[in-house]
Amino acid sequence: MLQYRHEDVPYPLGIDACMHGICTAVKHLHSLRLAHNSLKPTNIAIDSDDNLILLDFGSCRRFS
Repeated sequence: MLQYRHEDVPYPLGIDACMHGICTAVKHLHSLRLAHNSLKPTNIAIDSDDNLILLDFGSCRRFS
């Protein structure tokens, strides 16, 4: 999870790339007229290449 990335990996996280990944994911959801509604570090996974993966879509809803 993104929340623990800084503890588990010895090299720094690219903050600009991280923020770009989050913004890209949110823009994609919004293009589908969806809102995640629970975006927080515990709902973002990160792979070994520092690619972000959104999790927990239980609160995801269509825009009204």
